[in-house]
Amino acid sequence: MVAELRQALEACNPASNRDEWAYAAFRLGTALAETAGSIEAFQEPIKLLGEASRVFSADRAPVEHGRIATVLGSCFRRVGKPDTALSHMEAAARLLRSRVSMAEHAAAESNLATALMESGNLNDALIHAEIAVHELSKIQSPTDVDERSLIAALFNRGLIRQSLGGDPDEVLADFRLVIELGSGDDAILQRGMAHHAIGVSHKAHKLHAEGLREFALASSLLSPASFPLQHAICRFNMGITYEELGTPPDLRLALRELSVALTIFDQRLHASQRSVTLEARTRVIDALVASSPKMTISDHQVQMLLESDADSQLMMLREILGGLESLPQDVRSGVLLDLFDSMVAIKESKKLLSIMIPVLMEFPDAVLSDALSALVAALREHSRQVEISRDLDDVVHAVLHGPQRVRVRDILEYFGWQRP
Repeated sequence: MVAELRQALEACNPASNRDEWAYAAFRLGTALAETAGSIEAFQEPIKLLGEASRVFSADRAPVEHGRIATVLGSCFRRVGKPDTALSHMEAAARLLRSRVSMAEHAAAESNLATALMESGNLNDALIHAEIAVHELSKIQSPTDVDERSLIAALFNRGLIRQSLGGDPDEVLADFRLVIELGSGDDAILQRGMAHHAIGVSHKAHKLHAEGLREFALASSLLSPASFPLQHAICRFNMGITYEELGTPPDLRLALRELSVALTIFDQRLHASQRSVTLEARTRVIDALVASSPKMTISDHQVQMLLESDADSQLMMLREILGGLESLPQDVRSGVLLDLFDSMVAIKESKKLLSIMIPVLMEFPDAVLSDALSALVAALREHSRQVEISRDLDDVVHAVLHGPQRVRVRDILEYFGWQRP
């Protein structure tokens, strides 16, 4: 699609037909903006859209200018320029009013509400969110686009009401309507964020169990692959909710959630979120140390695994190992050694090894090698070395087959393990 639009633009001669060229630039800029995956990738669409808006000026072509301003506003939001985004969204809503369909104008009002909310002008944001919901609710035979716009507008209104400390029942009604209307794949983001927002409301009212349930629903919808930032925010809020509960098992779960969030937040783009998460994680570690001075963080992680069901154990191990994958090898090896020291020290070590070994096979060779090296080092220092080695041999035989079994035994023996 982008290649075709680029060819269409290159085929236009701006000297002989400026409008045709500007329309082609608008279409290509919009497509590029929709597929942009980094801040740098927005440079070209912003340039193209800016040139198109100068051809379709507000005085000469108000509708076209307003539509371009909508896309430009979205671009500037995503590159972290809220004030510039707001000025474009204001222009779009003003120019499209009474000139386009009610649905298109309502979508522009909803975008403006978002920009105002992000700029901190919540009272004006609520006014424009109300306009958007009112206009979209009046459409007799809404299209799929109209329904998605209504879902977005309802979510915006609920979020603004929540930020203003509005009536909790009205706030929750907006979010629940988003969940009800957003049953299709196109509204996964809004549905997930609605569950997250309900969780925030429950947490604020000290309804911890209800809040955790909503955060879990939100994080399952907002997958780390599709919505990494939103997923990390959900995990952060789960973490600080567990922290508020304060018991050692809850603190262990808090540590898990905050650690996962830290692995997702980008150091360059999400510096403030990382800072807050690091502070929370430090508080949780201090609380765990105070509650159990003889236990290390790895001891707590192993205890958390023991307290969890089989599905949760798999997920936790994938998260723990996934968080280590990007670390320098010496750091990763040290953390793995601590983890295996704690794991082999308990009587349930064979059970945990039977879960750990298959999970390790999902990771790159570097992680597998470092983990098996750490496991051998942990065994070497343990008083039950022969017994646990026998358990390890049983596990490798039971859970691995063919080349994988041979490979793992070869790696273990390379690092000095003596098969019993």
